[in-house]
Amino acid sequence: MSKESYVSLENLARGAAAELFEKALGRILENVADYNMPAGKTREITLVFAIKPDEDRKRCSVEVGCKTKMPAESGVSTEMYLGKRNGRHVAVEYNPEQMGLFDSTERGGDMRAIPGGKDDGPKRD
Repeated sequence: MSKESYVSLENLARGAAAELFEKALGRILENVADYNMPAGKTREITLVFAIKPDEDRKRCSVEVGCKTKMPAESGVSTEMYLGKRNGRHVAVEYNPEQMGLFDSTERGGDMRAIPGGKDDGPKRD
């Protein structure tokens, strides 16, 4: 058997193991370049080789897998104001100019700020 035919990462499963790594690396690089993802978090690529020998130990079956671990998208926070418009409950993000969207009887009365989705109770200006 010549050295060129020995198993290596490049030729295992006709090159599929190396191809799995390259695809995973591409996904990691896209994740790193995405400004919606946290910059300081670690990304991981794990190649898994499950090798099972037969009874006489002259042959093995090999399963090759590739897993990636990437951080989830960064969350965002906002503040919204609740009120009524034509008798229907509505919400707007904070903008003093939008207060005219609410019925005049609702302005300043039952208006509540909900910063980041958490109810802080009535808010008066």
